[in-house]
Amino acid sequence: ASNGAVMVEWLNVTFNYEYDLLWQRSSEHMMRAGYTYVGVSAQRVGLYAKPDGLLAWSPKRYAQLTIPQGSALDSSFVFDPAAYTIYGQALRAIKQPGAVDVMGGIPAKWIIATGGSQSAGALTLYYDAYQLIDNVADGYMPFILSLSSLLAAVNVDSQVNINIPTLTALVGKPVFLVNTETDPSFVRPPDSSLFRLWETAGASHIDEDDFEAVRPIILRDLGVDLADGDKACKYTPRSRIPFKYVLNAAMDHLLAWVQNGTLPPSGTPFQYSLTGQLERDSYGNVLGGIRLSQEGVATALNRRDNPGCDLEGQYGPFDTATLQSLYPTHADYVSRVNQATGQNLQNGYINPDDAQATEAAAEAAAIPPY
Repeated sequence: ASNGAVMVEWLNVTFNYEYDLLWQRSSEHMMRAGYTYVGVSAQRVGLYAKPDGLLAWSPKRYAQLTIPQGSALDSSFVFDPAAYTIYGQALRAIKQPGAVDVMGGIPAKWIIATGGSQSAGALTLYYDAYQLIDNVADGYMPFILSLSSLLAAVNVDSQVNINIPTLTALVGKPVFLVNTETDPSFVRPPDSSLFRLWETAGASHIDEDDFEAVRPIILRDLGVDLADGDKACKYTPRSRIPFKYVLNAAMDHLLAWVQNGTLPPSGTPFQYSLTGQLERDSYGNVLGGIRLSQEGVATALNRRDNPGCDLEGQYGPFDTATLQSLYPTHADYVSRVNQATGQNLQNGYINPDDAQATEAAAEAAAIPPY
């Protein structure tokens, strides 16, 4: 049954095809909790790019679609001025259906505008420049937003990450920014009655869950095996921290925020050295941030940096001796996971279903190795 909330994702076009970042991560939770999901094709590159844009991929089906020319056919929202009008029109069609009800009768009581990576950047600009004009979205959930993802959108490489704050006091709609370790906020905007920022320790911009969800789809539709890109990585890529669990919890908190004004819990910031570097433990895992049990009761290295694959981070399982020293018995490991997960559940950083899945996975894991 519908919970009355619609998650409207600005589809990501960084790779010159449309990519539903939220759906790939959180489809199970959205269906379980009753959210309605809508993806919006807002940018020219998603339609016109070759060989993977919609017109090239299925010219007959999408023949009637056109998007006004911007200053360039580029994968960046910066050069796509019509995209903001298109996204606003989509929001309005969902909230206020005309002759054609795009929702097919499904209620749209609350509209959550969302998008990941460069689409989160586009969403931030839409919030600042168009929300007061359109006044349709009830809340915003940008995620994995950093300067590196924005610069990647305009083909500029950077190792620097910083979050882009929004004009919440002026616009007046809540913004919940949910980030990974790849996207730290070195200058952290303060939480307020209209803004929350959560940062997830050990999680990467593109993680293993996301990769495994989208890999067979890209192979089927585009004939490309994403695993071929792993050859460019210095280390084994992609964090195994389930960032989607934090994203799911944030989504539910944001819905309560727009429904009745219930403020979400604040996150925990990362820890930094005096020179501005992320502090790490003796195993190389970051200190601070929201710590799911997969990071707080670590069995592997999961961190943001990986030369050649900066957005994917790196993963390195601990060896047998390390695991046996950390967790003398399987019961000890399970107990510590359950304790950490229970604390995250109490803090509001994870939902009950995801907490249960976490505890079941710990029970089934061969930790320490027999």
